[in-house]
Amino acid sequence: MNVLVSAFACDPYAGSENRHGWTAVQCLAKDHDLWVLTGRRNRLNLESAQAKGQVPQNVRFIYAGRFKEWHRNRLIARLQSWKEYTSFSKNILRLASELHRTVNFDLTHHVTFATWRVASPLWQLGIPFVLGPIGGNVKFPLSLLSVLSLSAAGFEMLRMLSNAVSGFTLSVRACIRYAAHVFTAESATQSLVTRLRGSDSATSWLMQSFYSQEAIEAAARDANHKPAMGPLRLFAGGNLIGAKGMTLAPQALAKSRSEGVRFRYRVGGVVRNFLASKSLFNSSAWRKRYLLDRGLAKLIERSWGPRRSIFSLACATALR
Repeated sequence: MNVLVSAFACDPYAGSENRHGWTAVQCLAKDHDLWVLTGRRNRLNLESAQAKGQVPQNVRFIYAGRFKEWHRNRLIARLQSWKEYTSFSKNILRLASELHRTVNFDLTHHVTFATWRVASPLWQLGIPFVLGPIGGNVKFPLSLLSVLSLSAAGFEMLRMLSNAVSGFTLSVRACIRYAAHVFTAESATQSLVTRLRGSDSATSWLMQSFYSQEAIEAAARDANHKPAMGPLRLFAGGNLIGAKGMTLAPQALAKSRSEGVRFRYRVGGVVRNFLASKSLFNSSAWRKRYLLDRGLAKLIERSWGPRRSIFSLACATALR
């Protein structure tokens, strides 16, 4: 089939949403011819991947939207990404319609951002529209807001407000209701989608991440290297925002150490994606508040490197 894919975030060399977009495109390309609407920010890396033969012959990228250099403040940069995505979503329908007149698509599929809060306009093309996997309806426990920094707590409050408002937005409701099928990534969003559609018909759960057979086999090899004895090995990696629980980890580790549990705890990620997280982890304020005061500074290691080495490290740990 000829499929129009909306993947605002799609970058083979980045993580999180960008990685979801890239791997979803790789997966869909196994069975279909793809035209992928993506953010203009991704152009340089996608063209690099194409030059290296990493992009399947049946995949074509169409770039849309505008972007600026990321703001140095991590919170402002996150808000910046959402502003860019909202603008992208509002302005791609005309471009999609022009492509549809030329190609005559059989199906359109929205992949990233994997959120339900911003409507994709592609359901209006008049052909079957697949949405997701989408998520984002999980609520951060209010009782835990005190463990976050002021900026992280503020962002979570803003996200909760956005969730409350988005459920009443006509464009969001129409996007979810008129989708031929909706994939959801977790139970809270599944419940929301079922309520907005009036039933759970044509909805199903699907993991947001897709892995090639090569990656799965590599993970299995790395997992076989786990030692049966010795300290408990743990790994935390990714976009280390407050909601991911990084501020809770030192408290749990300190309690474990006081009870005689030996451990090795690594924090890391791909250098390209997580410089902001690295800066946070190295900051004197963070280290004093969460590490030095609990005597953990020498017990936590940091790993920032290429994706393959970080993936191997994560697979070889006892808990992730």
